[in-house]
Amino acid sequence: YHPTYVFQEPGGSFAKTLIKRGQARICDVVCPGSVGSVQLESWSEELLRSIEVAAGTSFNCFVANHYADGRVVINWHSDSGPGDDEGLGPNPRIGSLSLGATRTFSLKSKRPGPRGCIIHLDVPLIHGSLLVMGKNSQTHWLHSLPADEWVRG
Repeated sequence: YHPTYVFQEPGGSFAKTLIKRGQARICDVVCPGSVGSVQLESWSEELLRSIEVAAGTSFNCFVANHYADGRVVINWHSDSGPGDDEGLGPNPRIGSLSLGATRTFSLKSKRPGPRGCIIHLDVPLIHGSLLVMGKNSQTHWLHSLPADEWVRG
């Protein structure tokens, strides 16, 4: 499944693009406004509950991303704010399960840190890893997935 993604451009207009990674967005019945999601079935509800236990928090949905290789790029963004059509609401907690090739997930602060510098973190996402972006992560951080020509599927 390759859904489309709606994002707000710097000038304020909205654009759609096809997501080039395989993605499954699996949601509970309480996921208002969610785009491109499928409803929980018994197996996916069991997986969601396991993700909640591992994360120590509850979610109304989770996302599983499949990265076949290093060609998929996700530009810097946050997942809430004007134009959010994913039903996440303000200040969401997001659980993301990574499948396939190991990729680097990058974070950078929206504002300078204590020494006046933007903080940049890289987190390797291996097959089966669970990334949880907690409360305030979308308020204070941008995230991306840079291309990596050395990653093979």
